Amino acid sequence: MIDETDILGRQGLQFFGKISASVSHEIKNVLAIIGENAGLLQDLASLAERGQSIDPERLTRLSKDIMKQIQRADTIMKHLNKLAHSVDNHLATVELGELVDLVTQLCARFTFLKGVTLEKKLPADPVMVATNPFLLENLIGLCIDAATDSAGASKSVMLEVETTELGARIRFAGLKVTAGEAAGLFKSESVTALMAALKAVIGINAEAGELVLTLPPDIGAQ
Repeated sequence: MIDETDILGRQGLQFFGKISASVSHEIKNVLAIIGENAGLLQDLASLAERGQSIDPERLTRLSKDIMKQIQRADTIMKHLNKLAHSVDNHLATVELGELVDLVTQLCARFTFLKGVTLEKKLPADPVMVATNPFLLENLIGLCIDAATDSAGASKSVMLEVETTELGARIRFAGLKVTAGEAAGLFKSESVTALMAALKAVIGINAEAGELVLTLPPDIGAQ
């Protein structure tokens, strides 16, 4: 019999593997662009060696393009690094808006392939919760998957972070889902285990077209 710890471990590995594969794909794209620009620079250098004049503006453009891709790769790796370090502590106080921003960045390629745009409405004031950061990132990622699979005609899903009297919540708006479909979206053992570990509640309002993930202020509180 598989217990909750085994389920969480398996789901965590699947989530991290999925994100890592996506990041490696993006880094390969970055390297391909840098390689192409480096090849152009080499061609220009060869022309210069043969005495042909080189347009300085073209060199500047190529240099800027390379720097842009280096910065893109740096941002991608910083996001992956944050995800990797989120397993450092079983319980930590995190700013929910920052966590949502991180997960949406990591999931951007998946939503792009679905033709769905993710928009965020983050609060001006920090929304702090004491939780398991990695498990929460995992659950938010699953919610994004479900929300983007059920995106309405606008092909846009809005994520809004809010403080509540009993903790915090994340709204995923812009969905088109029937009540019957909504009932079956989060019945997997992985989601059930994550919700139990995080003391989270997921509700779907088919009429309003939104999914709501509600979190307690502190999963360590008795």
